[in-house]
Amino acid sequence: MNSDASFKFGCKENVCDTCNQPLKEQNIKYTPNQKRPKLVYSVPHHSTVVCTKENYCKKCSPKCLSRRVSFCSTASGELHLPIDTSSLLEENNALNENTTVEVQPQLRSYQLVGDSLLLRFAEQILHMEANTVDGVRSIGLCVSGQKVADLLKKVKLELHPVADKIVLLIGTNDILQKTEKSQLRLTMWTLLKELRRRARRIVLLTLPPIPKIQFRPDYWEQIEGFNMFIKSLEDDDVTVADISQLYITKSKTCKLEFFERYYRDGERKDLIHLNKLGLTEIYTYLTDNNCLI
Repeated sequence: MNSDASFKFGCKENVCDTCNQPLKEQNIKYTPNQKRPKLVYSVPHHSTVVCTKENYCKKCSPKCLSRRVSFCSTASGELHLPIDTSSLLEENNALNENTTVEVQPQLRSYQLVGDSLLLRFAEQILHMEANTVDGVRSIGLCVSGQKVADLLKKVKLELHPVADKIVLLIGTNDILQKTEKSQLRLTMWTLLKELRRRARRIVLLTLPPIPKIQFRPDYWEQIEGFNMFIKSLEDDDVTVADISQLYITKSKTCKLEFFERYYRDGERKDLIHLNKLGLTEIYTYLTDNNCLI
């Protein structure tokens, strides 16, 4: 988070912020399934909103803002402009209500699968809470720092259930860490093959650009080549959503207004992850282009 804004939190523990009734713990169990287990859970009241956290932006106002109002980075790097995503959250909860395979995180009955980009999407757009184990943050198959090979291993070992409809965004960490091109493409192809055995429909996203390394000599060739490869994987059961072009100018530079300037500690530069505004662009693209049918 940028140091330009800071927050204090007050929380009504175990109380639903919609109906103000006590929340019970989620009842999680596995349904026997020889090929892959399905997560079955029940959440009383109003789904993903677990409690009330009141945010006070010390920069612009002491006014209480709902947990469903978040902040975006403007071009100047300030973080005190609210983005109200409550309508997105309510619509998503309603569409997820009657799904048969209930795994997390979900967007309109599609399971999100990938790295920290979709993990942050689940946190900031869907208001879900990540688990942290040994410093690694995750929600289901969305794992911070995860590379394509890491995800492939989890899918093969069936460490988490896979729904019959998924949204997949993976590969940013491979680009950052310079995974060899042919190896990355082979691993990505194998991952998609494994997922297609489990899911009947896959929405595959192209990679957003990475401002932090956009001036690296081979950067644009590498990421554009990988995104072209992703587009070549489109098939009857695989729809490619080309979100990369949302964040690139005509002169082939990154649109910095869509990216986090700093990590949450406010000290380390980020310029890798999409901010709330950038994540909202993904939601808008997927819904406007009927990708989640």
